[in-house]
Amino acid sequence: MDTDGSDELMAVLLGQSAPDPGDAPAAARYDAARRDMTELREQLHLIGDRLAAPDGAQGTLTPSRPRWVRKGPLALAASVVIAAGLAGTGILWSVAQPSGEHGDAKLGREGMMACARVVADGTVSRKERVGGLVRVVLTVDRYLKPDRGPRETSFVVPGEEADYFRPGRPMVVIVSRFPGEPVDSFTGEDRATAWQWMSAALPASRTLECTDPG
Repeated sequence: MDTDGSDELMAVLLGQSAPDPGDAPAAARYDAARRDMTELREQLHLIGDRLAAPDGAQGTLTPSRPRWVRKGPLALAASVVIAAGLAGTGILWSVAQPSGEHGDAKLGREGMMACARVVADGTVSRKERVGGLVRVVLTVDRYLKPDRGPRETSFVVPGEEADYFRPGRPMVVIVSRFPGEPVDSFTGEDRATAWQWMSAALPASRTLECTDPG
């Protein structure tokens, strides 16, 4: 039996289905691997943007949640892929761009927007435990997707992220349409920059289909 997550990592990399929900440890490892691969893809895209930017325009922008805190095969795989990405933009281009002949949204900023259920800027107003998860309520100042929405929107995050989503904290969030996908958030000065690139990516995202997570 695999106990370090390597089998689940390979399943995510190969696009295989999740394990039997009855096998709780394997299902948890699969979900963790899927979350980390989503974050890895996002990091690769951001690295690609920096490499492709003109000299003097290479700012930094990453989602505000701490990343790559787990150790083991997945962290090693992430390090290898990021190192390969830094070796040349050609590798990054093939990994970080939407693929397929039918315009399916998989990766990249337009893909993130196409697969988003909610993109909003606001302030965390409250949170509550729901089993091992945390339901976060955001008081919204403005929506990007959908165009308009209620004064409050909510989403669910893993219990270990509860301290990050503290009441009173302003942030921009991207909530996937797929349950179980990580919520990307931007805080501080990154909020304005994130809103800018999200707004720029929104028109093209409307031409993409999003049928699968990641």
